[in-house]
Amino acid sequence: MKRYGDLWDKIVSYDNLYLAYKKARKNKGWQRQVQEVDADVENKLLAIQEMLIKRTYKVSPYKKRVIFEPKERDIYILPFYPDRIIQHALMNVIAPLWDKMFIDTSYSCREGKGQHKGVKKCAEYVRKYSYCLQGDISKFYPSIVHDILMRIIKRKIKCKGTLWLIEVVVRSFPSRKNVPIGNYTSQWFGNLYMNEVDKLVKQHFHIKGYIRYCDDFLLFGNNKVYLHYVGREIKIFCKCNLELRLSKLRVFPTGKGVDFLGYVNKGKFLLLRKSTKIRFKRRIKGLWYEVKYGLVELDRARSSIDSILGWLSHANTYKLKLALGIYELRGYIMRGLPKNLNTKEDYAYLKDNYDKEYWLPAFQNLLDTRYSWFAIDEKDYVEDDKHKKVHNEQEDKDEYFVYKLNKNAKLYQLGFTVKEVQAICRE
Repeated sequence: MKRYGDLWDKIVSYDNLYLAYKKARKNKGWQRQVQEVDADVENKLLAIQEMLIKRTYKVSPYKKRVIFEPKERDIYILPFYPDRIIQHALMNVIAPLWDKMFIDTSYSCREGKGQHKGVKKCAEYVRKYSYCLQGDISKFYPSIVHDILMRIIKRKIKCKGTLWLIEVVVRSFPSRKNVPIGNYTSQWFGNLYMNEVDKLVKQHFHIKGYIRYCDDFLLFGNNKVYLHYVGREIKIFCKCNLELRLSKLRVFPTGKGVDFLGYVNKGKFLLLRKSTKIRFKRRIKGLWYEVKYGLVELDRARSSIDSILGWLSHANTYKLKLALGIYELRGYIMRGLPKNLNTKEDYAYLKDNYDKEYWLPAFQNLLDTRYSWFAIDEKDYVEDDKHKKVHNEQEDKDEYFVYKLNKNAKLYQLGFTVKEVQAICRE
């Protein structure tokens, strides 16, 4: 296997650090840390360059956060500066080298791959094979052993500076195990670690129907006994070579449906996983409440709905969409706060569906536009608060205006009376 050297200069180059900064800040420009770097980009990046060249960089303390969807996990967060920028700078150079090592049916965290392509390949194998072996690693990222990971990395990289930086990141967690979820590098370390299993399956057992996404993997075949044998060998290999324990390892007919990456593949049909349905149902119910009482911005609510619809669009979910009432909610959100209020019904919709801070200015605006300034002849000009004289500089002459009731005001066009609007505003 070819080992790569002379990578360090590429990693610490200013151009690479600037590219890393741009990638790390993507969609995060609102964060205070990002804005601080934005204000002095050049000096900040030069400071990073210096700490890398002099090898004084140390990973900042992690901030821990617990999430519960889709299951309970510990997420570890590093500051934007310098840590996330440095991780992107590292992976800008070594990710393309590692990506060449991975098999074609490894779909996690790789450009041109992804979850939905993995689901599509799974559907193809479900139609082609009679049996499936499904495996899953127990607590995968917290179980990755630093020493084993570094041995794997050193098979491909020999550049001393690069190995120093990788080891600083790998051993930043204070134990012999765990590459923290939340680090940009962790998804690549995980892929590299599980690539050892990929090679065993493809090169030793010559399994053609194989898919992996992170620590979830599927093996397909028509020989049930052989799949059981391969499964036992994978279990032994993971335990002895990688110190990993499998939480799931079973063989079953593909006709029962293969639950993978949030979907259930049943040959001709692709259905949504039961737990995913429940999660979407809760989210939609919550959105109805949040939108009705103005607890969420309409654009954000619309993004949530479109995200759910994106998931549903990949599966046979017509009846599910009707049951969830997702289109009714989207229509309700899309109508939102009308851009043009053309009827009494538009105002009634505002009043009935939104908090007062939303609809009251719209009603008040009707009262405010009852009167307008109208041009009058000079002979009708009277000097008081309801009359004014304005000098027209272009035509070099005075013009005279009177402030009087505007019969073209929207208040009257919509059929409201002044008393009706005043009563609504007092509510």
